[in-house]
Amino acid sequence: MLLAAIERAECQVVLPGERKGARRREVVEHLGLEWHSGNARRLKGQLEALEAEGCVEIERKIPHRSNIALTLRGHDRLQLARRQKVPEAMPEALPESPQHREWREARAVAEEGEDEIRSLATAVVQEAQTALLKPAADSADELMAIGDRLHRVFWRFASVVYVRQEWVEPDERSRDEDPGKGDPWLHSPRRVDLWPDEKLFDRRAI
Repeated sequence: MLLAAIERAECQVVLPGERKGARRREVVEHLGLEWHSGNARRLKGQLEALEAEGCVEIERKIPHRSNIALTLRGHDRLQLARRQKVPEAMPEALPESPQHREWREARAVAEEGEDEIRSLATAVVQEAQTALLKPAADSADELMAIGDRLHRVFWRFASVVYVRQEWVEPDERSRDEDPGKGDPWLHSPRRVDLWPDEKLFDRRAI
């Protein structure tokens, strides 16, 4: 199961500089465990045994956060176990991956919050329409504030639409690409943690 977790983590994670492998933390999370030093220590002996057998390579630059990669021998051992129908070696024996859990939890948040966010977007649009129809315009600062609210509320609304309609359920056998930050996004549309007012309207969070 540990070899299977390393294999899946390698598929779903991209290390800087196109290096092979995955971080120790990510391997722990693919086993369905929380990342803390206790779990890292508990896996240390198993990883070192696999390393001694030539099944994994461990980069030890930072204690407990080293990168781990399957070797050809480790890959062959895992495939042999699968051909022999060893239950623990099967991909389905692993718990839900971090990327699938992120997708599932984001969808639950979006389903719960969609009506409220749609209502907020409607209210800000009505506020903007009222400002446009006034005989005397609001001050420039007030108009800029309305524009800022429109921008942020529609970022949130677009994020809901992305999560509900455009974020395809991840395949556990490959990396789920995040659209990331950039035009027209302030942040990745997957950042449902930025939906609350105290974060979304905080310039430092954006």
